[in-house]
Order: sequence, then C-alpha cells, then structure tokens
Amino acid sequence: MAVLAATAGLLNLRGGRALLAAHAGLCALSVALLFGAPKTTERKDREAGYVLAAKFGDDPRIVTAIAQAYPESEADLLRGAGWGTAVTLLASYQPTQHDIDTLGALASQYSRREQLWFCEGLSRALSRDTVRPCR
Repeated sequence: MAVLAATAGLLNLRGGRALLAAHAGLCALSVALLFGAPKTTERKDREAGYVLAAKFGDDPRIVTAIAQAYPESEADLLRGAGWGTAVTLLASYQPTQHDIDTLGALASQYSRREQLWFCEGLSRALSRDTVRPCR
C-alpha cells in the first residue's frame, strides 16, 4: 500500500513521471547487475576445515580421512582444522592448562606432514600478525 501511495503521489507531482521512470530504471539496473554478475568460483577450503574442526576436531582420524578425500584441498582443510581446533578449545577468555594440553595432544595425533599444515592453522588462530608456521 505504501508503494502504491508513493507512486500515486509521484504521478501527481510536476515531473513525477520522470522521477518514477528513473526509479524504475535504477531498480531494473540493480536487478540486472545482481543476477548478471559473474559468480565467484573461489573455494573456501580453510573455512571448511574450520567447520570440520568444530564438528570433528576431537577425532583427528576423521578430520584426516575427510581431508585426504580431497587431495587438492588437503593442506587448506588441515590448516582450517588447526585454526578451528584452537578457537574451539581456547575460546574462553582464560583457557586452562588442560585446554592447552588437549590442543597439544590433538596436534600430535596428526602425521608429520599434516602437523605442519595443522600448526599453520594454529598460528593463524593465535596470531594477530601474518600466519607463521610452527616448528
């Protein structure tokens, strides 16, 4: 009703038809841009790894099996898993020593190659600066 009232009001103004036509044209242009823009094909593997950690982070075997099922994304999935595991375990304002020990125990369950990626994710979670791999 409000749109109809505004439209009727515009039509009664001098130059209202031009304003209404400009408004309709801008609306059509925005819809065309919205649906005509190219779709992004960027993969979000680190973010998916983060979600994997939130769901399965307490069992590195499951995370590893899922990551290995996608060889082209394995590294980023495990980086995301490290990031998500750290955030999940250390989410409280003051994490306890038990939380830190649990994080270390989980990291040690990954293979050496996987630990490197996992530690990069830990670095991302714990650093305000650029991501540095842990050694």
